[in-house]
Amino acid sequence: MLRQILQNCIKELRTNTRGSENSARANFIADVIEEAVHCQEYDRAELILRDQMNLINTNDYESEEKIIYKNASRSRYIRTNIKLKHYDQYYEILLKYLRQLTAQRGTVQLDCPGIALTHRIWVGNPLTQDQIGIIKSANIALDKIWTDSKTGAKEELTHCIWTNRRELLSMASCIKGVVFRDVEELFDSQNPLYNHYLSFMAHKEYAFVSDLARIQACCKFGGLFMGIAWYNNFRSHPPKFAPTMDTIKVFTSYEDKATIIALPFSGTAYQQLEGYFLHQYRNYSAHLTTTSYVDCEMLYFGRPRHPLALLIAEKQAEYLNALGESRVPHVIKNYRKIMYENLVKDWQKFNNPLRFENHISDQVRQTQIANAGLITNVLALTQAFMDLGYFHFDSPLSEHGASNRYRSVTLDKRVQFKIDDVGDMMFCEELGLQRKASKSWLKVNLAKKISAET
Repeated sequence: MLRQILQNCIKELRTNTRGSENSARANFIADVIEEAVHCQEYDRAELILRDQMNLINTNDYESEEKIIYKNASRSRYIRTNIKLKHYDQYYEILLKYLRQLTAQRGTVQLDCPGIALTHRIWVGNPLTQDQIGIIKSANIALDKIWTDSKTGAKEELTHCIWTNRRELLSMASCIKGVVFRDVEELFDSQNPLYNHYLSFMAHKEYAFVSDLARIQACCKFGGLFMGIAWYNNFRSHPPKFAPTMDTIKVFTSYEDKATIIALPFSGTAYQQLEGYFLHQYRNYSAHLTTTSYVDCEMLYFGRPRHPLALLIAEKQAEYLNALGESRVPHVIKNYRKIMYENLVKDWQKFNNPLRFENHISDQVRQTQIANAGLITNVLALTQAFMDLGYFHFDSPLSEHGASNRYRSVTLDKRVQFKIDDVGDMMFCEELGLQRKASKSWLKVNLAKKISAET
C-alpha cells in the first residue's frame, strides 16, 4: 500500500506540474522518491516530502488570507490552515500524499538522531604535526557538544579523513578516534564526476578534488563535512549540537539577506552558465555577491542520499561537462593556463614564493573568468539551493539597466551555519570552532608542467 501511494505521488509530480514554476523541482523530487521506493526506504521517501513542505513560509502570505477567502474562484487553494498566495499544484500534490501516508502508517519520527559522523578531505602533502593538533582540537570540541536529539545523551562520534596518502591508509590511525579511508572509494568508474576527479588529481588541484569529494561523502554517508583547518574556539561555549535525521546545515557568512543575480535559474546547465558568465562581464560587483552566499566549507546532512546533496553533485557534473560549449568559457583550462603557462616564466623574475603567490592571487581575481572554484563549489551549491526552494525571494525581479538584474533573497534560517568573519578569522559559534581564511585553491605545484588540455 505504501509503495502504491508513493508511486501515485511520483506520477502526479511528473504529469500534473508540467509548465508550472516548480516543474523542474517536481521532476527531481519525483526521481529521488522513486529511488527511495526502489530501495524500499519509505521513511526516507516521506522525509523528502516533509522537507519540501517545510520550506513553505506561511508568515510571508498571511496578508493574503482575506483576499483568498473573498475570491470564490480561488477557494480551491484552501486545503488546510495553510493559506498561501503561491500554494500551487506542486504543494497540493505533496500535501495530498503526505496525508495518505500518515493515515496509512502514522508519522515518521522527525526527532530521530542525525548521522553522528564527520568527514574531512586530505589529499596531496603529508599531514604535519600542527595539522594533527588542529584535528584533535576540533574533535574534542565536537565530542563535547554532539548530543542525541531524543535522549539528550552524548553521541559517540566517528571522525573520518578521506585521503590518498598511502602511509595514512596503511597504518593504524595516528590520531585517536580517527578513521582514514581512501578518497577514491567515493568515485567509482560509473560516477559522472570520475573523469573530472582523475583530471584534478593529475594536475594536483587538490582544492577542486576536495570540493567534489566532500559532496560525495555527504551523499553516500550523511554527516558533517568540515575543512581540515577548523579548530577548537576555547572562548566559545556553544549550546549542544543535537541534529536530527532531517537536519541540513550549510556554511554562510551573511547576516540575513543577500542579493542574487537573476541568473537563468532554469534551463540546461549550459544556459545557466552562459547567463552567468555573460552577466559577469558586465557587472563584476554583483557577481561577487552572487557567488559568496553559500559555500561547501562546512556542510551537514542528517541522513545519507539527501536530495539536496544529490542535486549539488549533479550540478557539479553538469557544469563541468558544459564548460567550453559555445559562449561558455572553459574556466578549468583558463585557470590552468594562468597557473601553469603564463606564470611559470615569472617564477624566475619573482624568485620568492610569497610574492609569487600574491601575483597569482591578483591575476586570478582580476580574471574572474578563470576562477574554476566557482564551478566546483559556490555555483553548484547556489543553483541546488535555489532549485529545491531553500532560498526565499523577498522582492520581484528588478531591472536596473539591461545588464544589472537581481533579486533579494533570504536563505532558510534552519539550514544556516552562521559564520562570523573577524579580520582573517572565521568563527562558527554553533559548533565552537574557528579557522583562518584559506587560499588553498590558489596553490599549485610548478615542479611538473601539465598540459591545460588534459
